[in-house]
Amino acid sequence: RSGGGQDKPEVQRVAKRATTDINSRGEAERMAAEASEQGEMLAEARAAWKKRRDGLGAEYEDKVKALSPEGRQGVEDAMAMDTRSDKHKVMHVMLQYLMALGIVVHCDTEGNECPFPDVVVEEGKKGERKVLEPRKRLKGECAFAGYQGIKVRPERADEFLDHWTKMHGMEPCPASAKGHTLGFCKRDWETLTEGLSNQESKCGIKFGFVPLPTKDGYGAQFSWTNAFRGLTPM
Repeated sequence: RSGGGQDKPEVQRVAKRATTDINSRGEAERMAAEASEQGEMLAEARAAWKKRRDGLGAEYEDKVKALSPEGRQGVEDAMAMDTRSDKHKVMHVMLQYLMALGIVVHCDTEGNECPFPDVVVEEGKKGERKVLEPRKRLKGECAFAGYQGIKVRPERADEFLDHWTKMHGMEPCPASAKGHTLGFCKRDWETLTEGLSNQESKCGIKFGFVPLPTKDGYGAQFSWTNAFRGLTPM
């Protein structure tokens, strides 16, 4: 062969395609690894919520004894609610307990305090008392378990944060905390807020909450901080 330099452009094109293929495979492998890790984390989270749900009876057996009859009934209704979501069942029981303690109050979508909606009860197949999950009955105009909104009492915000984070099995981490994460690392803060946040299913049913805006607007990253401190309803 003569003029070896004549093949150089083709060699460069082949090398570029090979590099592109290698990069594409590397990116695909990275994305697959991330998806696998996220899948494992989701599976662990689901298992943790199921374990918490299975332990609700033992956890609240003594706690409800100190509550008023009305407060005790609210917790028992929450424990009897028929739902497939382990996470929302656990959160519902906790919110009813905190309402019974006066740490949080139920409110409407405008943030005005109001009674929690009446429950609808039916008898289960084994004769057990079963509280129906109200989202379908209320046509999605509520969060999980029928909440219109909640508000933390500002003077008891520390108690709310303590109960809510312990329910998640979290401990404060001041060294990794940001200004808006109330002493918890960013990852834990995202878990705390995303678990409560407003989501919608394919049928348009709302599951969670959105902090109401302050007079200055939504407050960006401090929206949930304000809600957890009782400065704005959610």
